[in-house]
Parts: sequence; structure tokens; C-alpha cells
Amino acid sequence: MMYILAIFMGFLLGMLGGGGSILTVPILVYVGNIPAQNATGYSLFIVGVTALIGSIINMRKSLVRTREGLVFAVPALLTMYAMRAGILPMIPETVILPFVTVEKATLIMIVFSIVMMIAGLRMLRQQIQQHTPSNLNYIHIIISGAIVGIVTGFVGAGGGFLIVPALVLLLRLPIREATATSLFVITLNSMVGFSGDIISGANFDWNIMGIFTAVSILGMIIGIKIATIINPQKIKTIFAWFIMVMSVFILTKELFFHS
Repeated sequence: MMYILAIFMGFLLGMLGGGGSILTVPILVYVGNIPAQNATGYSLFIVGVTALIGSIINMRKSLVRTREGLVFAVPALLTMYAMRAGILPMIPETVILPFVTVEKATLIMIVFSIVMMIAGLRMLRQQIQQHTPSNLNYIHIIISGAIVGIVTGFVGAGGGFLIVPALVLLLRLPIREATATSLFVITLNSMVGFSGDIISGANFDWNIMGIFTAVSILGMIIGIKIATIINPQKIKTIFAWFIMVMSVFILTKELFFHS
């Protein structure tokens, strides 16, 4: 079942330029029974390699805006690396919050679900605002990149579900170029984040990661092909609702049914 869902993850990543980690982490945690903290590292590798293949395909179609992607990616890479290599390992296994004490793994999944909800709401809002004129502001882009790096570094996401709206709203890229450029940024983010995990001494089951990645790449290729014939805005609306429902599911499970 886990590898069947991996095809779907790759499909969405190829079609939408994001959403891979939104599915990968819950699949690994709830279906693969991998601890949440480890699953975030697995996700970075799987999504990073899958996005790399998508980037190569899209580069051949001249859809990747490399310069714009780098402006966004550099601050994201710095904060992502700092989070994975330095900050995340320092968080204790039991975290004391106001009025409640939670395990580190539970905290990661709760933050993940909140980020999913925010991303879903932004994607729905983007449907209305995506053609609104916006002045290109590199300061805002750099700040947005840094924030994306912090968030994705903590939850182990490539960040496409936040990158695509930012590229459309801040850089005013057409949606197809935004999704293609997002894969380029995701590749950089994920690989740097994963290298932070390696340096911090994290251990991984390379067999699981290899099979999951290979199956995801298959879904990615299918998603990119279908994206050329289906209106991505309609799919994005459906996907936005999907991740919001999924965020409610994760939050409910962690708060009320966590074993």
C-alpha cells in the first residue's frame, strides 16, 4: 500500500509542482510505521530525487526559471540547513508547551498539519488573486524564501506547497513555469536539508527510500505528462481541499487518538 501511495505522491508533485511531502510524511508515518522525525528525513531524500528528475524533464521544455528560482532558493537553503543540522536535533524528545507536554514526534506532526491547512487556504486564495498585479520585491522574496526554509526544514517538506503560491504572487510567473521552477527549488531545498540530517548522524533504511523514490519517479513522469492536458487550476482547487481535509485528519489523530 505504501508504494502504491508513492505513485500518487509523485503524480501530484509532477502535476502541481508541490504537495509531495504533504503526502510523503503521513504515508511513511501512518502506513510505513516510520517515526515522525525519521520520516521527515526520508521525505527530503525521496522528494528531492523525484523533483530532480522532474526538473530535468521541465528544463528540456524550457519551463524552469533558474534565476528566479535561485533568488528564492538561496535564503531557503540557508535556513533549511540550519534547521535540519543544528536546531531540530537540539529539540528534546519531550517538549513542554503552555498547558501541555508533547513528544517531539507528535509536535512535528501537529506543526505539519497546521502548515498543510495554511497551504490549502493559500492555494484557494490564490485562485482569486493569481492575476492581481504585484510589484516585484526582492526583499519580500528573500524573506519568503527564508521562512519557507525554516518551515520545511522542521516538517521535512520540500516546500512546493508554499513555493508555488510564492512564485506566482511574488515573481508573477505563469502557473506552469511556477510549478516547474518549484521542482527546481524543491530539489535544492530537499538535498541540502537531507545533507543536514546525514551530518547530524541520522540513520535511514536505504532500501525503503530507494523503492519509494523509484515508484515516486514513475508517478512524477505521469503527472508531468497529464499536466499538459488538464487545467492545473481546477486540479489545484481540488488538491487544496484535499490537503486541508488531510490536515484535519492528522491533527485529530495526534490530539485525540495518539497512542
